[in-house]
Amino acid sequence: MASSTSAPAGVEGAAPGPRIAYVSDMRVPTDKAHGIHVMKMCEALAGQGARVVLYVPARVQSADMKGVDPFAYYGLRRHFPIRRLAHLDPHPSQRWAPPPLRRAVFVLSNLLLGLTAGVRVAASRPDLAVTRHWATAWCLTLLRTPTVLEVHQLFTPSSSGRVARVLRAMSRRRSLRALVVISGSLREALAGMVVPDERLLLLPDAVDPPREGLDVGRAEARQALGLPGETWIVGYTGQLFASKGVEVLLDAASRMPDALVLFVGGAADDRERLSRLAEARGARNVRFAGHVEPARARLYQVACDVLVLPQIDLTAQSPMKLYEYMAARRPIVASDLEPIREVLAHERNALLVPAMDAAELARAVMRLRVDAALGERLAAAAAEQARSATWDNR
Repeated sequence: MASSTSAPAGVEGAAPGPRIAYVSDMRVPTDKAHGIHVMKMCEALAGQGARVVLYVPARVQSADMKGVDPFAYYGLRRHFPIRRLAHLDPHPSQRWAPPPLRRAVFVLSNLLLGLTAGVRVAASRPDLAVTRHWATAWCLTLLRTPTVLEVHQLFTPSSSGRVARVLRAMSRRRSLRALVVISGSLREALAGMVVPDERLLLLPDAVDPPREGLDVGRAEARQALGLPGETWIVGYTGQLFASKGVEVLLDAASRMPDALVLFVGGAADDRERLSRLAEARGARNVRFAGHVEPARARLYQVACDVLVLPQIDLTAQSPMKLYEYMAARRPIVASDLEPIREVLAHERNALLVPAMDAAELARAVMRLRVDAALGERLAAAAAEQARSATWDNR
């Protein structure tokens, strides 16, 4: 039913630790932040002695990721195995199916994955299963496997009723050991759905600590990336979805023509769409670096003078890039949204601006340009806070 790839499990010389099955519903590797989170958590758990097995669906890989070694891509040690689950991959149908059929295929695919993963993992009798996949958690708890479900996003009004019913049902099962949330506002939302407080565990996202001897400065990073040495560079790393506020940053770019606004990441079609939009709006100071592996994304972050998080909605409750920005020790300008305020405070470790306000975003960036001391103070405070936000601590 499945094949196994990858690596020896366990920590050499260590006493046998708990057996943890980690179940992902995404391809590995992937260009989504989900993949970083899953792989880093598996590494951290294995590094502390757990016997971890990562289960992933056998999906058709994207062209960029075909043949890529996941351990090399994420820069991880090989001390947990990756096992692939038989899976009805919904992605090929997206090229030909009409929208209603696409949705039906996705729903069926997720239900089948939950059943396949649940039965397979339950049969292995782990001490604990961890997943972000609702259908898998439902099946595992039904089969009385001790399970942790991670919830990373708020729910749309159309789905919140269904989510509430599912959570209430699962929270009555003793096999659901915890619902992990990544922000206080998300914890409040789930508590409002009558999930018992004792089942809710708040664990924000995390970041790799700086590695001794591997740090580079701004000048070295720019030289390695072929970026201009003297230009003021404003950076954004991550997906280029509308909810991320990238169009707001495009509008802000046209208000600061002397700066280079650098977008790192995103799918090719999103880059093409934004490139056309930048041209239409007269933002000729915009550059798209395309998709890069996580280590190279960090190099881009270090190369920038300021890093921007222009998110416009509450969907992402604890953006991983926020912690990466903090660890890069660069001043941050971010949207003034509740989940972000749980981590950043205006003029203490960042500058916060109203979401969707390109003029205020540009004004904050230019303020940092003329006040270098402010930028240094904010960046140092954020970097100090990030020191404890490690995957091992999580």
